[in-house]
Amino acid sequence: MIASLALLAAAAQLTRLGNGIPIVVEPRTNGGLVCVQALVDASDLTPEQLGGLEYVVACLLRESERLSVSELRALADRSGGAIESELTRDCVRIEITVPATHLSHAALLLGETLRRTKFTEEGIAWAERKMARERADLRSLAHLAGIREVLAGAGCGPVDVERPKAGDAAVLYARVFRPERTAVGVVGDVSADDATRSLAGSLSTWEGGGARESRFRKAKGQGGHPDGYVTAAWVRKGPSVKSAEFPGWLLEVTALGRGKSSPLAKMVRRDGAWSYASGLSLTLRRSESVAVFFATFRGGDESAAERSEQMRVGLERELAALDKGRRLAAAKALAGFLAVGVAQADGRVGAFNQGMRGPRERAFWLAWGELRGLGFRFADEFPEVARLAAEKGDRM
Repeated sequence: MIASLALLAAAAQLTRLGNGIPIVVEPRTNGGLVCVQALVDASDLTPEQLGGLEYVVACLLRESERLSVSELRALADRSGGAIESELTRDCVRIEITVPATHLSHAALLLGETLRRTKFTEEGIAWAERKMARERADLRSLAHLAGIREVLAGAGCGPVDVERPKAGDAAVLYARVFRPERTAVGVVGDVSADDATRSLAGSLSTWEGGGARESRFRKAKGQGGHPDGYVTAAWVRKGPSVKSAEFPGWLLEVTALGRGKSSPLAKMVRRDGAWSYASGLSLTLRRSESVAVFFATFRGGDESAAERSEQMRVGLERELAALDKGRRLAAAKALAGFLAVGVAQADGRVGAFNQGMRGPRERAFWLAWGELRGLGFRFADEFPEVARLAAEKGDRM
């Protein structure tokens, strides 16, 4: 059942189950709570599949058969914990934070969610209503709607799709939710042995479903900006996060687009006075990395196209002028982001869009490193890797 592979880095311990699922546990004081983060890889899906996956994720904590999600959610609320699921930029994230005394219940819920989730037409209809509310909120913030549109156009973000049949959702679920696409991070007041034993009881016999293809049709007349707003953007693609060239690429996009003193901010705020809703959005796909430099403002399609070109030209000029000092400054900024986090507009947990100070952030990084084949030490080691890349002047 459990193929033993226990490696220690600081207090974190990795165990790989017989079906391949890595479980990384880091015991730490957390007010009697344990945070479990299960990540499922979605970094190779098309925009239409990602749109369908939004329906699947909306149903995840509603369709469990044996365990009352509402009761466990109430328990988590009373104890200051949480139960949630969301589609981030490159994976599905399921978080369950409960008192350590109820970890076995959390493990049961996670097993139900990953193994036996069912889909009904009623559940899909409920998901559609839930998503309609969320998208209305999204479109009330013009820059978030703009980022979504740009990511979909670049082939690495979800598009709005027509409501799928329950069977279509089940097929996509079976394709994506598989042991080889899953990793689990646990942080809190629990020993590595106890946490692994609880999770292994629910996950070690999971074999996953089939790999049939499902099709989703793009919805008509949905999405887009609020009236009067457009987004200028430059999409810069780079290597996979597993590539030796990734640290240099990430230093470059960080230097160009993060912070109020970045070339992007100066261009669109100080010099051009286009917009205060601007920044850098990162998406790390299985085969490539995608940086979106964006600025949302009132205007028309023509002005968006013109300013997108100005953004590209200006940032490429800045890129050519990056020197060792600015690269080292970017490496220092990245170390800070990993230590304490950086404000992310959509509030979602994601790689290089938050720090690793809190238990939920730490559990995410431990699982994400294993999910992407980088090892659970990845986030701890990356600041030094980035500094060395800056010292060498590595460039894309």
